[in-house]
Amino acid sequence: MKGRSLYVLLKILQADRICAAARIAHGKLYVSIESPAETELPWTRIFETSETRRAADWLSDCAVSLYPKSALAKVRRLVAEAMAALPR
Repeated sequence: MKGRSLYVLLKILQADRICAAARIAHGKLYVSIESPAETELPWTRIFETSETRRAADWLSDCAVSLYPKSALAKVRRLVAEAMAALPR
């Protein structure tokens, strides 16, 4: 599931009530996702503004790791299982 749109991914996460955001400041792209643990700070990473696909990949990986029961995680597992079942 690589090469996704950061905008679309943010909409998917927000629809699943996962607090994630992206903003441009000081010529950089700041991407963050809230941790489900209230005592933990949000996970944040800074990218070049041209790296929106890389930022989306990072955000997707974080979301699946932090929220294994989310719709995104379920779809990713389903796709991985389907790919594994294909003949080689």
